[in-house]
Amino acid sequence: LCSLVTETTMETSNERNELHPLLAASPTLLARMRRVVDAYWSRYGHDKAGPGRHTSWCGFYLIDEGDQSMTLICREPKPACSPIGVQGMCGRGWRDRKTFIVPDVKVLGENYIACDPRDISELVVPIYDLDGPTPDKCIGVFDVDSYERDAFGQEDATEAMALLREARLLAHAEIAWIGQSATR
Repeated sequence: LCSLVTETTMETSNERNELHPLLAASPTLLARMRRVVDAYWSRYGHDKAGPGRHTSWCGFYLIDEGDQSMTLICREPKPACSPIGVQGMCGRGWRDRKTFIVPDVKVLGENYIACDPRDISELVVPIYDLDGPTPDKCIGVFDVDSYERDAFGQEDATEAMALLREARLLAHAEIAWIGQSATR
């Protein structure tokens, strides 16, 4: 059910630089996460017209003390479950330190944490505070949901990872698919 795809190096596009030039300059972890959420939502949020506008929600979960749950830190456009257990995809992204693309969350069965029952696809990227005291420690995940099946692909994962790199929240992560995609 799970296949790995090695991440390819991608040049930072001028469009991405113009969209969020202050990501890395943000002084705190929380400020960098907030800017990522704002930049991602402004580009991919479902309330905007245009291609690629398939995101229903995006936000950051950080692992709690004791590694048993994750707390929502910032998000768009609506609240979500918090805290959540580590048995779902967010927990797996944190635990395995991999980017996961889930074309259809139904394959996750009981391990899926449904904050919005309309969500069908999910993209989860592990995050690190590269400017913090322990830059090698995975501190949580950037989570993205969609109401559409097969909403996220390799390019979406690569774009999200590039945005997180610019914000100094990611150095590298493999990309893994969970389940079958009709488009890949």
